[in-house]
Amino acid sequence: MRRVDMPAADSRRVSLDSVLAAVRAAVPGPAPMEVKLWSDPSASVSVNLGKDKGSVYVNPYSGRILGRDSRAYFFLRKVEEWHRWFASKKIWKPVVDAACLAFVFMILSGPGCRCAGAVPCAGRGHRPLGPGRGVP
Repeated sequence: MRRVDMPAADSRRVSLDSVLAAVRAAVPGPAPMEVKLWSDPSASVSVNLGKDKGSVYVNPYSGRILGRDSRAYFFLRKVEEWHRWFASKKIWKPVVDAACLAFVFMILSGPGCRCAGAVPCAGRGHRPLGPGRGVP
């Protein structure tokens, strides 16, 4: 949710038709799938154009387009699609299970976190773990 500058106390929001007209003019093509309105007076209106087009944010008082979803949104959307694809294939199940177990092991043992920071591991009274971390 993006924020907008608060106008005068007696200002009114533009109509939903005006918001949708502004979005259609700025982004031709797909029809809006979802419109999110918040009760917070400083919140923008979010108009969702679908998973491939993302959302457009509109100032509810002026009807001006504030911006669109960032590149990070689209990148994370692709990552989510890949995860779902791997999870849906039975051939990848053992690989996904092994990766999950390795991740749980790393979280519980913390080998990557033991030497984080500016002080060398030897100065902290312990030895680094794992391959490439100074194990003799």
